[in-house]
Amino acid sequence: MNITLITGDHPRHKYLVNKLMSLKVNSVWIVEMRENLIPKPDKRLKPNLKRLFKLHFNKREKVEKKFFPNFFKNISLNKKTQAIICA
Repeated sequence: MNITLITGDHPRHKYLVNKLMSLKVNSVWIVEMRENLIPKPDKRLKPNLKRLFKLHFNKREKVEKKFFPNFFKNISLNKKTQAIICA
């Protein structure tokens, strides 16, 4: 079986790739290098939407740090997994 996975590079994505590698199947990971976990809101957003934007991304970072603490660094790929990195 061959698997191709297309994701970003945030910790939740690296966790998924790590689980895929544990299956020891031939796989290709196409990874998009994403923005920081807490991106800057668009300057044109209204104040209430800017507040919600910041709240959402702060909570997402907190949850990823809680559930995926080991995946904030780069992961080591096994011999059966090839990564294609897209900027």
